[in-house]
Amino acid sequence: MRGSVWASDEAIAAFSLKELNDEIEHASWRLRHAKRADHRKSYFGRLVMLETVREARFGLAAPRRVLRARRR
Repeated sequence: MRGSVWASDEAIAAFSLKELNDEIEHASWRLRHAKRADHRKSYFGRLVMLETVREARFGLAAPRRVLRARRR
């Protein structure tokens, strides 16, 4: 369900566990490979939000995450 525009909160609430896991993996990959700080911050927020939804809906504990400065 990935596209050029992120899904709305209502659409995310209806995602299956597989769709949530796919979106989490995508956001995680983008976070690791983002070059700009604003992109990393955006994908970090998306990742945390998706994991929070997965935890609430499916009872899978979300890891504690902290956005740190990227090492060069």
